[in-house]
Amino acid sequence: MSFDTLLNLLPIFGTGACREVVANLSRRAFDFNRNHDDTPFTELPGVLAFLDLFRRHIHDGFWDERSYRECEQACSSPTASKIESRDFRARLFGLKAVVDKRVDDCNKTIGELVASHKQESLRGEFKLLDDAYICLPALALVQLGHHSGMECTVSSPYLPLKLLEYGR
Repeated sequence: MSFDTLLNLLPIFGTGACREVVANLSRRAFDFNRNHDDTPFTELPGVLAFLDLFRRHIHDGFWDERSYRECEQACSSPTASKIESRDFRARLFGLKAVVDKRVDDCNKTIGELVASHKQESLRGEFKLLDDAYICLPALALVQLGHHSGMECTVSSPYLPLKLLEYGR
């Protein structure tokens, strides 16, 4: 399981103790993670910045505006990879929408993540992976939004909201 997948599962099913362990892991935990094109996450500054910000937020709700801006800059850079500029940038904006309790923006981002996930899951090697069936990044945002009193209005087979009933 990749560190990214673990982070997406924590808001859904993780206990406070699990979140604390992950929050205290060093960045070396990212060294073994790779993008689907086999690029190590350690070579993707936008991904690293997002994972740092996300793991800290899911642990105790901490939000660092400076880290957010640095992550946004890395994901918007002309040298950003496709996964940084498309996927992680959207996840960053979705997380910021949760933090700011902007329901419409959060739902918009969840919809974009699910649409992108659907497109990716229907082609290439990704369609053969278990990860293709559920859009975990969107599901994690839904759960974080729920904890902030936000309701998800997105409906998709890639977003099994019934799973969240067990994580609540």
